[in-house]
Parts: sequence; C-alpha cells; structure tokens
Amino acid sequence: MQRSHVDGTLAAMTAEEFLARIRTLPWESFEGAYGSSVTNVPRALAALVTANERDDDDWCDAINGVLYAHVWHQGDLYEVTPHVIPFLRSLAGSSNVASREDLEEVLAIYANSAQDYLRGDERRRDLGTRVFAALEAPIESLELPARVPPDTEEDLTELARKVERCALTVRGASHDTQRSAMFLASHAVVRLPKVAARLAEQIDDPKCVAWARLVHGHALARVGRLEEATTRLRAVALEWLGPATLDAANQSITRTQLLEVLANIPALADLHARVAAAPAPAVAIAEGDFF
Repeated sequence: MQRSHVDGTLAAMTAEEFLARIRTLPWESFEGAYGSSVTNVPRALAALVTANERDDDDWCDAINGVLYAHVWHQGDLYEVTPHVIPFLRSLAGSSNVASREDLEEVLAIYANSAQDYLRGDERRRDLGTRVFAALEAPIESLELPARVPPDTEEDLTELARKVERCALTVRGASHDTQRSAMFLASHAVVRLPKVAARLAEQIDDPKCVAWARLVHGHALARVGRLEEATTRLRAVALEWLGPATLDAANQSITRTQLLEVLANIPALADLHARVAAAPAPAVAIAEGDFF
C-alpha cells in the first residue's frame, strides 16, 4: 500500500516554511482528475496561504478550480488526494486563513467520498484507506500572520495622497527618506497598485532600487499587465540569485518578500522554486536595517 506524505511534520510552520514544504513533494507523480498535478496543485496550495479574503480570485480558483475539480471531482478521489489533505488540514487549523469554513467543507466532502470508497473494489478501498489515514494523522495548525483588515475608503484616499506627494519629492532624496517611501509603496501595492508603481519608479537610492523594482513588478501584475510584470520580476529574481546577491542593489529584498510576489506569477514558478531552494546568503539581512 502506498503511503501518503503524512508524518506529523507539518506542525507549527511559518508561511514560508509551508510553501517550501509544498515544493518538496513529487507532484508530477500524483495524478488527479485532469492528469498531472505538477503545476495546478502547488499553485492552488500557495494561493490558499497568500489570499487575503474569501472572495479573492486566487482563493476561488484554488477551491473551485483545483480542490473541487482536480483533487476531487464529482465524488471521485485520486492519487493526489491524500497528499493534499495534510496541507489543507494545516491551513484549516489556522485562525488567519481566508476561510476556514471553506477548507473544512472540502475535507468533509473528501471524507464522505472516502467512506464510499471503502465499500468498493480493492483499488478503491486502498485509496479510501489512505485518504482516511491522511484525514486522521496528528497535524497541528499552521502559524500564519494575522490578516490586515481591509482599508476603508477614507484610509485609501489618504494613503493615495501620501504616496502621490511622496512621488513628487523622493527622487534624489536620502536613503532613509527613500526607504520610508518604499514602506508606503509596499503598503499601497495591493489596493492602490497604480499609485504604488508611480512612487516605485522614482526610487534611485542604490540600497532601495531592487525593492522598488519588486514593488513595481508586483503593481503591474495587480493591474493585469502580466507580460511586463513577468519580465521585470524575472530580472529581479535572477539578480537576487546571482553572484551579486546582497550587494547594494539587493539588500532591500528578503527571500520572503521575493517568494510572496513570485508565488502569484505562474510563469515564474521555476524561479520561485530556485529562490526557495537557494542556500542561505553568506551575509544575513537584518530585518531592522531595512524594514
């Protein structure tokens, strides 16, 4: 009987560790309703970590397009199903995931199908047994950071004013001023990507330019300019991975920041994996130095 990747080691992980664990499994070996799971399943699991709200497109696509259409489909279970369940259970145990209810419902539906499988032929009984093993293994919750409440209209208007004012004066300013400007741009990029991009374009301090390019690429992706975003972010990631990592042009980007942005660009899945697997830098970034 083939075992699921359920060993109790998914407990108490950070979001970055969770995403790294996803990439350790041989998803190409686990078929679902529509064949290989090598791309869609890791992408869906990552989206469940990073989505901010239940109605985010990435969350909906992961739930409806993968968990209910590939990992499970119209009552059928697949080889991939028991390998996905530990991750869903870890997410469902976090109070800061976008919707615990959605995940609990998915797991309940998988359990119902597994019950039916136990009454089937040998192959179905084997799969049903492995699904139940995955559902019952001791796994604690994932430690995700608290979700930031949605900005009010007044908050967004004031943030937009601050970013626009900053963009007019930041070019050529001191490092501390440009670093503060990038805090503003980073805060604005999800809800106000256009104004965040305008500010990021003005950054010219050598220790902030990589951070600015990352935020600018993220902003382009948020407004649907995926081709440009992919080109810009690929360059940022390759530079970060290069021999000059942690020189003045890269010190403003941490691995976590880069992974969070790359995770949202399917065309950059290869670089996401490379960044996640890259050895620890010889010179560590002290978060307090830049953030």
